[in-house]
Amino acid sequence: FNERKFLAIGAWGARKKGNHLRSLCSDALANTPACKFMLLGGKTEPSQAEIEALYTHSKFCVVPRGDTASSRRLQTAIFAGCVPLICSDHYVLPFPSRISWNASSLRVPEAECARTITETLPSVTAEKWSDLHAHVIRAQTPLLYNLSEPAAPGYLLDSLISESFALVASRMESTGGVDGYPGAAAALTVGAREESLRLSRIAQSNASKHVHPERPV
Repeated sequence: FNERKFLAIGAWGARKKGNHLRSLCSDALANTPACKFMLLGGKTEPSQAEIEALYTHSKFCVVPRGDTASSRRLQTAIFAGCVPLICSDHYVLPFPSRISWNASSLRVPEAECARTITETLPSVTAEKWSDLHAHVIRAQTPLLYNLSEPAAPGYLLDSLISESFALVASRMESTGGVDGYPGAAAALTVGAREESLRLSRIAQSNASKHVHPERPV
């Protein structure tokens, strides 16, 4: 907690959509002690190393919406061990069966994001942040894709397959299964649960060993 010198940071440029929200958030960061905002897309573009250093030295990373509801800043924050503050009303977060987003992030309505930066984040205790951070580290595993190991690229593909199994099983269960195979939905559901437990054990093991993924997507 004390090793991260910034309370919260943000790094983004202007967008056609969501620009008002981004302006409010950047102003909030600029007016809150121990917070920092980095403008991207300007005349003096910061290097990727500078951006990554900003994320790794902050307790919270603001993830506002842009042209779309989603943002790659979420993955950047997760792999930097930074607790994301998600400010996007329609963002469908990835792999909900793999990642406990309620435990590994703060999510607020877009209209409340600026006030959350100025009023809520400064009051977060070290104990609360440490708990969120532990879940952020666990969330790294399902998002891992290691290009240096072509034969076993990582757990991202496992997450995609497992999530697909869970979705298909859920839809089959709601419709009574497949004609001629009434137990198919139950079998898929069990398979999805077993896969979920397997990935969960891997994530917990990596977190306890402080294993950090080599490359985000």
